[in-house]
Amino acid sequence: VTKMHKTVSDPLELAKPLKLIDGATKWWKMWSLGLRPAYHARNVVGNLWNAYNIGGMGPTDAHRFKQAIDIQRMSAIAPDTAAGRVAEGVLRTGKFRGKINVGKFGEHSNEDIWKMAQQDGILNRGQYGLGGDVGRQVENYAIKDAPANKAASLAQWVTPITKNKLLHGGFAAGTALENNTRLALYLATLSKTGSRQAARNNVKKALFDYKDLSPFEQNTLKRFIPFYTWSRKNIPAQIEALIKNPQRGVKVDHLIDNIQYGVDTPSLE
Repeated sequence: VTKMHKTVSDPLELAKPLKLIDGATKWWKMWSLGLRPAYHARNVVGNLWNAYNIGGMGPTDAHRFKQAIDIQRMSAIAPDTAAGRVAEGVLRTGKFRGKINVGKFGEHSNEDIWKMAQQDGILNRGQYGLGGDVGRQVENYAIKDAPANKAASLAQWVTPITKNKLLHGGFAAGTALENNTRLALYLATLSKTGSRQAARNNVKKALFDYKDLSPFEQNTLKRFIPFYTWSRKNIPAQIEALIKNPQRGVKVDHLIDNIQYGVDTPSLE
């Protein structure tokens, strides 16, 4: 009785099977998805749909994706001198240049937009990022799990564990694509509202903050329901969008009808 009581009540004892479950779930998620282009492509399409259907982006906001790409590209260029951290999770500030016009929010440098996006929790908070449904933040991997020598580095190209370089390369690409949509929606909302708070809330509503869970959800439901966070946040958001802005979803039907206009119904054979 004493041993059984300890097993079900002692945090140290409970941590052992939970650690095993977490490790197995993480391995399964990463290897079943990380190297599949179709998975990353579906995520891109899903993010674009959410930015439109929930976030309110439209064709006139398309140039925001190019601006987001430029900001991300500049952030990846190492600065001439060492730079301090802007916010938690930032490895470097990069080498920025130029300004962009953000509508009602005014004209700002690309570096200022990058810093604001970091401070407002826009980047690396999605499905790929820290606390997301899949894997771990790639930046954390680079800091904490970097190989100690050349032999270890070569081994990480073929290892079947979650430290595999190809695997992390897939998630790095997925993270960049996801951050691009998040940053583009942030810019579009800043342009329309002139408010950082409104832009932050819109990104969180449309593309979600995967760290925003209750302790019970984080420690229990997320462990035993694969991709719980995405389902928990996406299903209510889609229903709300269809009720509040049905015209956005109907435009897809109109597009299909126009493409098929004048074409006879195909034979079932």
